[in-house]
Amino acid sequence: MVGDTVLRIWRSGGIRDINIETFKDKVVKLIAYADKDTAYVKPIPLERSDILAHVNENLNALRISTDTLGDVMIIGPGGAGPIETAQAVLTDLMYIINNGAVF
Repeated sequence: MVGDTVLRIWRSGGIRDINIETFKDKVVKLIAYADKDTAYVKPIPLERSDILAHVNENLNALRISTDTLGDVMIIGPGGAGPIETAQAVLTDLMYIINNGAVF
C-alpha cells in the first residue's frame, strides 16, 4: 500500500508533492534500483534504521548486494544534483548488468 501511494504521488507531481506524514516514521528518499530484470528511480519510504535514510545534503550513497560480501555501502560527496546523480548511478548499474563488467 505504501509503495502504491508513493508511485501514485510520484506520477502526479513528483517527490516534492509527497505528504511525509502519510509514511509516519519512515523517511522518503529518491532511490535508483537495478537488477537483471528491473530498473527504476523513484521515491521509496525507508525505515529510520536504514543507513540510506540518513544520507543528506550533498552526499550520495550506493548500496550493492553481493553473494560473497553481502551488502556493501559507498557514501561520498555528490557534486551533481539529485536527478543527475540518480541518472548516472542508474546508467552505471545498467552497464554493469548488461556487460557483466566493472569500470
